[in-house]
Amino acid sequence: MRFHTPSFRRKIIFFHLNPFIKYIGLLLLIISLPVFAQPEVAGHVSYARGSNAAQQPGAEPRVLGKDSAIYQGDNIQTTERSFVIVKFTDGSEVTIRPDSNFSIDHFDNHSHDKAVHLTLYHGGVDASTGDISKDNPDNFQIKTPTATIKPKSESAEFAVDICDQQCEEEARKAAADAVRTEQSVVARIVDMKGEVSAKNQA
Repeated sequence: MRFHTPSFRRKIIFFHLNPFIKYIGLLLLIISLPVFAQPEVAGHVSYARGSNAAQQPGAEPRVLGKDSAIYQGDNIQTTERSFVIVKFTDGSEVTIRPDSNFSIDHFDNHSHDKAVHLTLYHGGVDASTGDISKDNPDNFQIKTPTATIKPKSESAEFAVDICDQQCEEEARKAAADAVRTEQSVVARIVDMKGEVSAKNQA
């Protein structure tokens, strides 16, 4: 009588290894899939009026209303009769005024190197700093086409306007608060509370 023990053992071993092989295959498949990381929530809309929209690079615009999430990387645009107030997670607040184009370039409220980097392309904003500025005022900044504005104290409230040639004359009258270059675009700091610095772009 002949016994086929080796073949029987091979079947048992394969039976026990098969779930393990499936697990490894599934793990490799998960690792190989692209990772779509959700951008960090920088804050929320505390008030909105009129037509406002935010957009991530390569994504569809999102209509903004009260309590809408604002993410790092968002570009926010307001229309002629609209504005939006964004409350950031560190307590800072920015009011994006009508007919403005504004971006949250970098927002980090978790790591050791906390920072808020914002850009105003057009229009105006009213800003008040929060906890990130308390740790280091230089870590809060708003860039414009002509200058970078930074608070120099732990707590500051200020407004930044960008205007074209039509308001250059008004800017000259407020020369003490104006940041001007030879370019046609002018960035002005107004309604300042606390110490703020503005450095022209090279």
